[in-house]
Amino acid sequence: MSDCSFASPLDDRIPFLPLLSTFNSCNREHWKSLLKEIETWLVLEVDPESPLWAWGRDIFRLAFIGAYPYFPRGKWLKWDSRVLLQGTFIEAWLDQSGAEGSWIGVRGTDEVLMDAV
Repeated sequence: MSDCSFASPLDDRIPFLPLLSTFNSCNREHWKSLLKEIETWLVLEVDPESPLWAWGRDIFRLAFIGAYPYFPRGKWLKWDSRVLLQGTFIEAWLDQSGAEGSWIGVRGTDEVLMDAV
């Protein structure tokens, strides 16, 4: 019999995927743990010049919002400064949250970064 593995070559490079079967998307502590895994992988293992970096940065930001859904309001832990506050996902999040009549209201990137705990 042949091995019917569907693993891609990238699977070895993305240690947090697939998510554990115990991952609960409604649990902010699970998101915080995943966020830390992604951050460590991103800054220690991924070449910042590679397309994988941009993908990883967006996934980091997605997990960040899972952990801190009221961002940029409220409190959140600082992230590694090498992971800039940019990328498709987070820019759309901040644009949406800054829209008139929005419940969040973004003041500006510099002010947002100063609110981290």
